[in-house]
Amino acid sequence: MLSSFEKLLNILAQEQKLGLKNDAVRGGIESFLPTWIPMALKEAHHKSERLTIEKVAALVKKYRTLKTPDAREAAIAEMQALLRGETQPATARPPTSAAPPSAPKKPAAKPAPPKPRPLSVEGLDAPVTRLPGIKDANAEKLAKLGVYTIGDFLTLYPRRYDDYRNLKTIHQLKYGEEVSIIAQIWQTTTRKIRNNRTIVSVILSDGTGTIEVTFFNQPWLAKKLVAGKQIVVSGKVGQYLRRLLFQSPEWEFLDKELVHTGRLVPVYPLTSGITAHWMRQQQKRTVDYWAPRLPDHLPDALREKLQLLPLGEAIQQIHFPEDWQKLEAARRRLAFDELLLIQLGVLKQRQQWKATPSTPVTINRAAVDAFIEALPFALTGAQNRALDEILHDMAQPAAMSRLLQGDVGSGKTVVALAAMLAAIADGGQAAILAPT
Repeated sequence: MLSSFEKLLNILAQEQKLGLKNDAVRGGIESFLPTWIPMALKEAHHKSERLTIEKVAALVKKYRTLKTPDAREAAIAEMQALLRGETQPATARPPTSAAPPSAPKKPAAKPAPPKPRPLSVEGLDAPVTRLPGIKDANAEKLAKLGVYTIGDFLTLYPRRYDDYRNLKTIHQLKYGEEVSIIAQIWQTTTRKIRNNRTIVSVILSDGTGTIEVTFFNQPWLAKKLVAGKQIVVSGKVGQYLRRLLFQSPEWEFLDKELVHTGRLVPVYPLTSGITAHWMRQQQKRTVDYWAPRLPDHLPDALREKLQLLPLGEAIQQIHFPEDWQKLEAARRRLAFDELLLIQLGVLKQRQQWKATPSTPVTINRAAVDAFIEALPFALTGAQNRALDEILHDMAQPAAMSRLLQGDVGSGKTVVALAAMLAAIADGGQAAILAPT
């Protein structure tokens, strides 16, 4: 059980002991809601828990209006049953006289989906129009971002993240801070301004105060943001005529999984005709479906040894991270994959190079030794080792690719001359390309 649920259960028990007079909390039980709702929502991880919070909050608000002890006792019993998970709240409000079943159950949790079979990588090569909600017109705009396939869309990573986890009540808001609030819509109005533009104004309340939210040129919002609904709003607190407000913030209804508010919100690269809201919606749908189905090319034992996230989880966390730590872990896994692919590509090129047929050089060691003995100095041990390795590679039936590296004055030129002499002694040609 969530700790916030236990706290409210204790208050309800105290209310019963005090004779159902709404005295368990100073100002009435409803005055605890501005503190309890944010606390409960932070702990909630499933849609069922958030729905329970909404149902209980509605009952708490109604409690003051109940006049008889029987009605208040029934309301408390219903709240206790919801908090303990002894009844599944339905879409319509259940009758207050309903008694909880004899066998208590834990709060309903989102059932874990069956582990899907990994799909072939070819599925990621399908055109992006195979994704639901992406039409040909959207695909043309996404092409400007380099997105042509489902795989391209999955790897279109956010360029930054807005931290909207700072959940506050309205009376705690300060000008200029980026926060999230949970509130109920009191009133929505629409008015016309110059150039036939529209402003939708929404008045929100959470029990601690009210605040205005304005949206420009989005008249359809007036039909969606109707009085009585609870929403989550995230954005920067603005100010107009010394009154705090939100201007065109991100928002979502409370009865759904939060994507645009109340979390680390991804900010994607955009182009003309694609909005941030649309991009996040499409990415969330795509990531939720495809990430669990991605085949992981790293063996489990190696991944655990290196303490790396599974590939599917890394993709999920890079798009919609739970916190900064999970985001860093996702970046580490994806960076490892990128470096691994580079190294594998280099090794593949090396194997292809070595597989290329080449004419071996028959080393005339006597000619090379005569050249070395004619020098006015003796070669160092390092020079001799480098020369022996080069001559060994030249004698193989595979092309040689070697870098001779050393400080200025370390004798790289004399080693190269000895190798060139070996090639010439076998009837070949050799040249030094000096930088111009």
